[in-house]
Amino acid sequence: MRAPPASTRIILEHTHQTYITPPCYEQAQKTNNLSEADLQKAKDLNYKPESSCTEDSLKPIKQPIAYDLAEKLGLKPSGWGW
Repeated sequence: MRAPPASTRIILEHTHQTYITPPCYEQAQKTNNLSEADLQKAKDLNYKPESSCTEDSLKPIKQPIAYDLAEKLGLKPSGWGW
């Protein structure tokens, strides 16, 4: 299983102290108090996922070792490369 890297791009929703992944942005409950950050920053701030959509989009994925290597070499896009 491969978890999303700490550098995965997300949106911080400061009013509700939540974070949103880009694929879930349109349907998210959000204010205009937003900023872009990475997953590590959201965890450092103790922000919670905005919805189950965000949680699901960050679930670890199971893939062959060759896929992991291809991602690291830049031959295949990351599963969280939005």
